Parts: sequence; structure tokens; C-alpha cells
Amino acid sequence: MQMKPIAIVVGRGNYNELGLIRSCGEAGMKVLFLAPSDMVVPVYKSRYVDKWMDVDTSEREKVEVVLIQECKPENEYVIFPGGDEPAIIVEEILRGGGFDNISGPESKRGMTVLMDKSWMSKIAREAGLRVADFEVIEESAERISIAYPFILKPLVSASGEKGDISVCRSESDLHAAMGRFRAHHTSSIMVQRLVEGEGLAEYAVCGVVDRNGDIKFGGIVEKHHIYGNGSTIYGTLRPDVPDELRNGIERFLKECGYKGIFDIEFLKNKEGYWFIECNFRNGAYGYACTASGMNLCAEFAGIGYKKRERRKVKFVEERTELYRMIKKEIGIGKFIRLVFGCDICLWWNSRDWRPLVRKVRMSK
Repeated sequence: MQMKPIAIVVGRGNYNELGLIRSCGEAGMKVLFLAPSDMVVPVYKSRYVDKWMDVDTSEREKVEVVLIQECKPENEYVIFPGGDEPAIIVEEILRGGGFDNISGPESKRGMTVLMDKSWMSKIAREAGLRVADFEVIEESAERISIAYPFILKPLVSASGEKGDISVCRSESDLHAAMGRFRAHHTSSIMVQRLVEGEGLAEYAVCGVVDRNGDIKFGGIVEKHHIYGNGSTIYGTLRPDVPDELRNGIERFLKECGYKGIFDIEFLKNKEGYWFIECNFRNGAYGYACTASGMNLCAEFAGIGYKKRERRKVKFVEERTELYRMIKKEIGIGKFIRLVFGCDICLWWNSRDWRPLVRKVRMSK
């Protein structure tokens, strides 16, 4: 019987990586977890983590050294980055050669090109997806041609903070936003017309391009509640992706030459769906797709897993909702209704509860 590959999850230790770990573990893969010890929640305590390495995953050299030390030539490995920066680092390492037994996300153009929001918006428009007008400016720019209101965001996701993303309706908004970009040393900025209108809602389409290049859709997420820096903390995943998105997404991904898990964000108003950006990695709510019957990690690894009939899944990121209750932003009754009204929580799992034991212990 052929052995299943060993999964390597690379990140910072958040519920995005916890979803990857659980998806890999439930598919029967052993998991090597690379993350620094300063994680807020001890994700490494998951029952599915076979080994945790305390690594600064923002430094390519340190990640590469661990891969050299830990990956045995007789085994096969599949690597899953949990964020934009790890995705770039992982691709650079694998492109450098010497890791023939490790598979991971890849693209014919390179991750740094794919993560350029102006480039992906251009490709999305050419693929037939609806894209709001945009332009690229430098931090020192004196003139913007897009009329108010507009949104400012770092040109490359991995080079900026989510908190830098700003809606500007006036000169004072623009002045404050540019100050934040300067503080974070973000020089290249994308300016895009703000999508507004009746019935505005946020969505995301998740799926995977497997190692054979076949595109598989996991579902479409309706984001009921977004909090803080843009994190989706309450939503519903439905397996059926509308044809008006499916066809354009397929053309977009083929032009990108990408293989790996994807999460594409959209806004929707009465005109239809508007492309926002593509995350070339697992979305933070990626485990909801596994719970709905499609394991994106197993699909990318090319292994069999116990498949269930596809179903709608309502999910909640309960730690943030608890924080909101403590701050009295919501009442205890609403918190209880949110948590018990959902099919899954992104942190709590009755089969894998140990990550919620908060005290972090060193383990190498």
C-alpha cells in the first residue's frame, strides 16, 4: 500500500493554519508544522501535528534549513503555506532546486507577480470578471485620477498590513491613509474605485488547482460579518459556485498558471459580482470547505479521503465573537446564538480541543 505524503504547514500559528492542519490530518496525512513560538493560541497542540518546529517563517534561510534537516529522501512531502509571505518563501525555496520530493503551490509567473493587485486585476478583467477602475501610485504621488470615493491598499499583499487598507472619501481621509503607508514603509499603492450600491455584500470563492492542473471548486462563501482588519468571523459556505463566476475564474487561473489552493474575494451589488483579489493560498475559513465535504488539501496532494455528500456549512470564528462579547459589543445571548447556530467553529473542535489550552510550552 502506497504511503500518503507528509504535509508541511508553514505559517504564524493562527486559525488559518489550524484549518490546514485539521484538513491534512483528517485525510490521513502526518503533519510537520513550522511556526514561531510566539503564537497567541498554541496551534501546535493539535492532535494532528506530529512535529512542531519553532521557526521564524518570515526568513527564507531558516525555513530552508529546517526542510533540509527534516525532509527525508525516502518520503514524499506536500507543503501548504498559511499566508502570503510563506507562499512566496515556499515557492522561492522549491524553485531553487534540491527538493524533488516536496510539492507545493507554484505558478509559471512567480508568486510575487501573482500577488501584484494591479496585475491580477488586469488578468481578471481580461478573463471576463467585473473589475472596478484602478491605478497604481507611489507613496509620494501628488495626483490621483480616480474620483472619490476610492480604496487604497498595498500593491502586494505580503508587503503591507491589512490595517493599511483604507476607504477615502475626502482629502483628510487620503492624508491619514498615506501617513499609515509611510509608517509601514509601503511605497507602491493600488487605488481603486470603491464598489458601493444597494444590497452590497462580500463573497469569496475557494477551491484548488491540483497538481495535474485540474480546477476544482470548493464553494462560495457569503461573508455575514467581517471584523477588524478584514477577517471573516461569521459566514456561510455553499458548494455551488454560480456559472457567471466559475467560467471567469477558470480563465483567470489558467492565465495565472497557478497550481495550489485559492481563495478569490468578490463584492456583490445589484450590478453583479466585482473581483477584489485572489489569495493564492488557503482562506482563513478553509476548514469550512472540508466540513462541507471537499478537502482541498487532500485534493491538491492527490490522495483519497473519506468523502461526504456536499452540504451548506455555516461557520463562526468564535474567539473574536467572545472578545466582542467581553467588550460589550454584543450581548451574551447573541454570542450563544451565533456559536450554537453554526455548524462548525473555526477554533473549537470536539475531536481536536487542545489548541484552546492557552499556555504555550516550548517543544522542538
